[in-house]
Amino acid sequence: MTEVKSTFKSTNFEHEIMLCLLENKKPLFDELRYQYRNASILRREKSIFSAITYYIMPSGIKPIKFRNLTVGSLKAEVMECQDELSIKLFVRNGFLSHMEITEDNGKLPQMPSLLTVYRDEAV
Repeated sequence: MTEVKSTFKSTNFEHEIMLCLLENKKPLFDELRYQYRNASILRREKSIFSAITYYIMPSGIKPIKFRNLTVGSLKAEVMECQDELSIKLFVRNGFLSHMEITEDNGKLPQMPSLLTVYRDEAV
């Protein structure tokens, strides 16, 4: 069952992950960083396998030229979990849509403490 939580502030963990996802120096990522700075959290969905954070943009923010895009192939190691977490960021209709953090064995920690983030070169 998925638990839906509404809140408007990023956790430190989410913010650190997002900074890693958007650290690329290409102009596209400048636009995504701008959207992220202006975004609010619409809602969160959490299960034992994943945590999804949905974003909403204020009016006046322009869409990026890529209508649909997945930014990902990041892995994270956290103190509370033996297995690594997979991280992806989704753009829909030109706007930052949601970030998905998954743990394949159903042991996603409630309050993870980030140890390291790295690019998954196999993906």
